[in-house]
Amino acid sequence: MKAFLVTIPIILCVLFIIVPVFEVIGLTNGLDFVLENEILTVSIQAFFAITALVILFITKPEYNRTGRTFLMLLTPISLFNTLCFVDSSWSYSILIAVISFACVFTLYIKFVPDSRIKATSAAFSVLIAIGIAVIYLWNLFSGIVVKQETVTTLDSPTGTYTAFVYSEESPLSSASTFEIKKNVPEIEAFIGNYFKKQTTIYEGEAYEAKTAKVSWIDDTTFIINEKEYKIG
Repeated sequence: MKAFLVTIPIILCVLFIIVPVFEVIGLTNGLDFVLENEILTVSIQAFFAITALVILFITKPEYNRTGRTFLMLLTPISLFNTLCFVDSSWSYSILIAVISFACVFTLYIKFVPDSRIKATSAAFSVLIAIGIAVIYLWNLFSGIVVKQETVTTLDSPTGTYTAFVYSEESPLSSASTFEIKKNVPEIEAFIGNYFKKQTTIYEGEAYEAKTAKVSWIDDTTFIINEKEYKIG
């Protein structure tokens, strides 16, 4: 039992660092990482975090330096994990990720004795938390102020690509954006897939979103008002 309790911080570190690692790999290679099952992933993380919190509060183990180190690492790691769910497809993902972080932070406060290292780790974690809050609030504010409407979606002949025509309006400006998304993964990863980032091929006046004539010739050529745009 004691050996299991010692491994709990290590298990949690591994569990919460997986998604950030895949996200960083995607960012450094210009790709978007998409989880295969976002709901399942964030739910498993929360389950383990809550379970660990309950077990450790009941057993009240005393951790050595190694255990305390992993508990200190766990706080910023879980924050980076939370950051990965800020702009997620499921609206409750960020809430569940925050709950997981709250459990981790509670363990950190309870089982790591006061020290300079703890203060430094706490300060670093606070900075990350502020950054996450700013990003989340900015996304929320942008969604309210900038109204984006999908006017047209058009799949390529084989379905490899999808063209999106957006109309965007804000108090300061309005515009139209024509973007291409590749539907086929570039790389299949362990818990998800890497896709090419959605590419903007044309930006114009707001009225063009509804008046432009768009079509596909084939999977490599998209037409906007009789002008060809090569894809891929």
